[in-house]
Amino acid sequence: MRPLKLAFQGLHSFRDPVEIDFVRLTESGFFGIFGPTGAGKSTILDAITFALFGRVDRTSALADSLTTGADALWARFAFRLGDDVYEVYRRVERRGGGLVSADFYLSRNGDRFPLEGVVRLNRAVEELLGLSFEQFITAVFLPQGKFARFLKLRPAERRTLLAEIFRLERFGEPLYQSVRGKVQELTASEESLSRELAALEEVSREALEAARAELRALEERIHSLREEIGRLEERRRAADEFLKLFAEKENLASRFARLLGRPWSEDTRSEIEERLRLCERARELLGAQEERERVARELEEAREELAAATEELGELRRKKTVFEGEARKKLDALGSRERALREVKGRFAGLDAERVGELEERVRKLAAELEGMPRGEPPPFPAEILPEVEGILREATALVPRLEEFSKQVAELEREIAAAREGLSQLGRELEEREREHRELERAVSKREEEFERLRRELAAAELARDLSEGMPCPVCGSTHHPAPAAFPEEVDLRALETELGELRKKLREAREFISAKRSERTLAERTLAERERKLAELREQRASSEEGLSGLRARLPEGIRFIPWEELGERIRVWRAYLERARVAREREELRTELGRLERIWREIVEGLGEIYRPLTQEALKEWEAKVEGELRRIEEERGRVERNLEGFRERERALERRVSEVSGRVGELERNLEAAERKVELLSREIGIPPEGAAALALTTSQRELLEEALELSREIAAKSEAMASLGIADAGDAEEIRETYARKQEELGEIQRRLGEVQERIRSLEERLTRKEKLERERAKVREELRLQRELEGLLRGKAFLEYLVGSQFERILARASHYTAQLSQGRYVLSGEGTDLSVIDYRNGGVARAPHTLSGGETFLVSLSLALALSEAIQLGRRGGAPPIEFFFIDEGFGSLDEESVRMVLELLYRLVEEGLRVGIITHVEALRRGVPYKLLVHPPNEERGSRVELVIGE
Repeated sequence: MRPLKLAFQGLHSFRDPVEIDFVRLTESGFFGIFGPTGAGKSTILDAITFALFGRVDRTSALADSLTTGADALWARFAFRLGDDVYEVYRRVERRGGGLVSADFYLSRNGDRFPLEGVVRLNRAVEELLGLSFEQFITAVFLPQGKFARFLKLRPAERRTLLAEIFRLERFGEPLYQSVRGKVQELTASEESLSRELAALEEVSREALEAARAELRALEERIHSLREEIGRLEERRRAADEFLKLFAEKENLASRFARLLGRPWSEDTRSEIEERLRLCERARELLGAQEERERVARELEEAREELAAATEELGELRRKKTVFEGEARKKLDALGSRERALREVKGRFAGLDAERVGELEERVRKLAAELEGMPRGEPPPFPAEILPEVEGILREATALVPRLEEFSKQVAELEREIAAAREGLSQLGRELEEREREHRELERAVSKREEEFERLRRELAAAELARDLSEGMPCPVCGSTHHPAPAAFPEEVDLRALETELGELRKKLREAREFISAKRSERTLAERTLAERERKLAELREQRASSEEGLSGLRARLPEGIRFIPWEELGERIRVWRAYLERARVAREREELRTELGRLERIWREIVEGLGEIYRPLTQEALKEWEAKVEGELRRIEEERGRVERNLEGFRERERALERRVSEVSGRVGELERNLEAAERKVELLSREIGIPPEGAAALALTTSQRELLEEALELSREIAAKSEAMASLGIADAGDAEEIRETYARKQEELGEIQRRLGEVQERIRSLEERLTRKEKLERERAKVREELRLQRELEGLLRGKAFLEYLVGSQFERILARASHYTAQLSQGRYVLSGEGTDLSVIDYRNGGVARAPHTLSGGETFLVSLSLALALSEAIQLGRRGGAPPIEFFFIDEGFGSLDEESVRMVLELLYRLVEEGLRVGIITHVEALRRGVPYKLLVHPPNEERGSRVELVIGE
């Protein structure tokens, strides 16, 4: 866990909202919170615990922590846990004499958790951190006033405190009661299993083996029968097929005899086939003769139709010539009359009756509209450029929200880039650490490889020397004298060294893969950051472009209205538009009055020209005259249509007769060709059959005769096919086939009976196996239960009283004491170490002869050093015991009086804290001691409250 940002208001002396950027404050890993006593330094830690747990450690009631006169307290705390960023928020308000939760949330990477109440929020925070409130303030905050509490407690109190911090109480009475309940449960289970086993006493392996032997005998008999039936199966199928074919053949032969009145034979089939062939050819010849006669009749009819159509076409053409002359004269007269009437109608074109009424009604409406219209005021520029001004306003109205959206996106992207840079920086530091480890592994592997190769060579030389004897030539140098042969190196385990080298190489390979992955991750992060920076530049350019566009639009406005705000300009345009609209309506009314006068003059001219008595221009008069003229024009148009339709009728009939003559002429030619082809076919068929055409009728059978012969031929073919199929089966007669079927049926019946007995035996075996399996399982379960019962009873005896709890607390205290003694020795330059028995504690002072001193004999500075050591060790132990494999807590605060330390002790404390920073922690100290400020690069200064405002904070780097 690493803090990122804290904001709060209404806590102790902080009346106004305060925001602290821990990312910047913890850049170096070591920082301090400085300020005079009472300024509110410790309140910053209270704000963190309030945001996380809804509690403040320094006050018993949360209401006491509210700023005097404040009605609400809120805090928002953002922190990184692993790869995720979390933010927790709480707000409480005074209501009805108490405090109530007004709002809260917990989010991860911007997505809020669905929490139904504050209790769920508290549980979610504890699960995330793996720490309760008490563990958090003990492990992460070393708070003012409680720094030395653990040191000064009596042993019994210290034991109780450790049990609470590490949640060991459950290993006392609750664990004993749980084990006792388990003993009772196992006893009942053992009794139940014994009763069930008693019911299965008669089940045995011997009974199961006897049933299996009976099963094997039945299976062997079934196998033998199936082989025998398998051999009979083919013969039985052949017998079935033979009997089926035999019955079908007898049925077909009976039908043949009934049909022709004589039994079937191969000769009768040949006779039928020849008779049917001659019948078919004679029928073809008769058909060809009928076709020739039909074509001859159709040809004669077509020739008669052609002559009649030709004569009718000539008569129609003579009548059409006469009608066309008369129609031309009538159409000319109708055209002259129509032109005269249309000239009069043209005079009426400008005197539309509806339009006259509409004009009068429009003049009245415009007069009323003018009375109700606002007068407005004229625009301070030419009216014709008002649409351009409106267009400019529309463009500006569209640009303003875009500019706001660009500004919002720029701010959001800037925050993302800052977070990405922080992540990239963290990744770089992690990569540097892993590359350093990789270099160390490479050196270790190289060293081990050299050692392994040296030992391998020595072993090889020793092996060679062991087989040498005086006078035998050396295989290396060829010498026959061996004054100093190589000896085996002492205590050499080459296989262990090779295994160690393999493990080192594996670690080196894993380190390379990890570094490669992290480099890829860094490259991806750098590309992502570059892409975001590019996008930010684009957004800034778009924002600047939008701002420039707004400036350009304002410059296009007329000079007199250039500095009117955009919102006000819209209202001013509506006023100017109202003035111009009123002027337009007035102009339109005058134009309509002028138009009415013009129409009145045209009407007078028409009426006087027709010699009628003048009547004023009204809708009724106009409609009456227009109706007369339109009626006459319609009559002329109807007469013209009648003449043209009659003329078109003559033309259509002429075209129809021409098409008919053409079609009949073509049909005559086609029928003549068809008649020639039919005659040739009759002659050809007559020669093929060998009889004259008039003899075909004698050979052609009637339909019933032909169908009778065809049916007899089909029966004859089927009878022959059945005979061939029966001969191929290899069975002599029907009696032989029946005997085969009866033998097969007897064997099948015997097989069925044995299979039934087999099923009964199998069911008996299955039942025996299940019951035997159940019995053996129950025996194993009872043995297991009895063993577990024995262990649980032993555990029950061991857990009586609090011995186990005291053992766990003592073991935890020993580990804490050993780590704290290590820190104490570092801080005191080896003068002090810690010792203890049970949960008792003493300080060994080596400068005073190694005497053991009680905690109450220590000076203020000594108490501070020992308390700090114990607090650091206790913090480590709590973090190691966090549940769920939670990510590490990467920071802690020390809020205690450093004023009791001398200059040398301050230096030692700072060195220790800097070593913790090098190990990856963020360490913060809270003090009013001015001398410590020089050793802290990043400082948060807390300014005390005054009458005008509450406490304030200021981030200072350097100084």
